[in-house]
Amino acid sequence: MRRTFRLAVTGLLLGGSWGTARADDWPDFLGPKRRGVSAETRWNQEWEASEPKTAWKVQVGVGSSSMSIAGGKLYTMGAHREGREAVICLN
Repeated sequence: MRRTFRLAVTGLLLGGSWGTARADDWPDFLGPKRRGVSAETRWNQEWEASEPKTAWKVQVGVGSSSMSIAGGKLYTMGAHREGREAVICLN
Protein backbone atom coordinates (compact mmCIF):
# COMPACT_ATOMS: atom_id res chain seq x y z
CA MET A 1 0.00 0.00 0.00
CA ARG A 2 2.78 2.46 0.88
CA ARG A 3 4.60 1.75 -2.36
CA THR A 4 1.42 2.29 -4.41
CA PHE A 5 0.75 5.57 -2.62
CA ARG A 6 4.32 6.78 -3.18
CA LEU A 7 4.15 5.87 -6.87
CA ALA A 8 0.80 7.65 -7.22
CA VAL A 9 2.06 10.81 -5.54
CA THR A 10 5.29 10.76 -7.57
CA GLY A 11 3.31 10.30 -10.78
CA LEU A 12 0.99 13.17 -9.95
CA LEU A 13 3.85 15.48 -9.03
CA LEU A 14 5.80 14.67 -12.19
CA GLY A 15 2.68 14.81 -14.35
CA GLY A 16 1.79 18.24 -12.99
CA SER A 17 5.18 19.61 -13.97
CA TRP A 18 4.70 18.95 -17.70
CA GLY A 19 2.51 22.01 -18.20
CA THR A 20 -0.47 22.31 -20.45
CA ALA A 21 -0.20 20.07 -23.50
CA ARG A 22 -3.39 21.32 -25.20
CA ALA A 23 -5.54 24.39 -24.77
CA ASP A 24 -8.58 22.40 -23.62
CA ASP A 25 -6.73 20.38 -20.95
CA TRP A 26 -7.46 21.04 -17.28
CA PRO A 27 -4.20 19.74 -15.79
CA ASP A 28 -4.16 21.42 -12.36
CA PHE A 29 -6.38 22.58 -9.54
CA LEU A 30 -8.33 25.58 -10.92
CA GLY A 31 -7.24 24.66 -14.45
CA PRO A 32 -4.61 26.16 -16.74
CA LYS A 33 -2.70 28.97 -15.04
CA ARG A 34 -4.71 28.15 -11.85
CA ARG A 35 -7.19 30.98 -12.45
CA GLY A 36 -10.38 28.89 -12.33
CA VAL A 37 -11.28 30.12 -15.83
CA SER A 38 -12.12 27.88 -18.78
CA ALA A 39 -11.28 28.89 -22.35
CA GLU A 40 -14.27 26.83 -23.56
CA THR A 41 -16.30 28.83 -26.09
CA ARG A 42 -19.26 26.47 -26.54
CA TRP A 43 -20.26 26.52 -22.85
CA ASN A 44 -23.85 25.37 -22.23
CA GLN A 45 -25.51 27.84 -19.86
CA GLU A 46 -28.91 26.13 -20.23
CA TRP A 47 -28.11 22.88 -18.40
CA GLU A 48 -31.65 22.48 -17.08
CA ALA A 49 -33.09 22.71 -20.59
CA SER A 50 -30.49 20.46 -22.23
CA GLU A 51 -28.44 18.53 -19.67
CA PRO A 52 -25.02 17.43 -20.94
CA LYS A 53 -24.55 13.76 -21.76
CA THR A 54 -22.86 11.76 -18.97
CA ALA A 55 -19.40 10.78 -20.18
CA TRP A 56 -18.34 8.61 -17.21
CA LYS A 57 -20.05 7.07 -14.20
CA VAL A 58 -17.64 5.07 -12.06
CA GLN A 59 -17.35 4.16 -8.37
CA VAL A 60 -13.90 5.40 -7.34
CA GLY A 61 -14.14 4.85 -3.59
CA VAL A 62 -14.01 7.52 -0.91
CA GLY A 63 -11.94 10.66 -0.65
CA SER A 64 -11.88 14.22 -1.86
CA SER A 65 -9.55 14.32 -4.84
CA SER A 66 -9.80 16.91 -7.58
CA MET A 67 -9.97 16.01 -11.25
CA SER A 68 -7.34 16.66 -13.92
CA ILE A 69 -7.98 16.40 -17.64
CA ALA A 70 -5.17 15.89 -20.14
CA GLY A 71 -5.13 14.42 -23.62
CA GLY A 72 -8.83 13.54 -23.48
CA LYS A 73 -8.44 11.52 -20.26
CA LEU A 74 -9.69 12.32 -16.76
CA TYR A 75 -7.47 11.52 -13.76
CA THR A 76 -8.51 11.34 -10.10
CA MET A 77 -7.80 9.34 -6.95
CA GLY A 78 -9.89 7.25 -4.57
CA ALA A 79 -9.55 4.99 -1.54
CA HIS A 80 -11.25 1.72 -0.65
CA ARG A 81 -12.34 0.35 2.73
CA GLU A 82 -9.37 -2.00 2.84
CA GLY A 83 -7.09 1.04 3.03
CA ARG A 84 -5.97 0.76 -0.59
CA GLU A 85 -5.58 3.95 -2.58
CA ALA A 86 -5.75 4.17 -6.35
CA VAL A 87 -5.17 6.60 -9.19
CA ILE A 88 -8.04 6.32 -11.67
CA CYS A 89 -7.80 7.25 -15.35
CA LEU A 90 -10.98 7.43 -17.44
CA ASN A 91 -10.79 7.56 -21.21
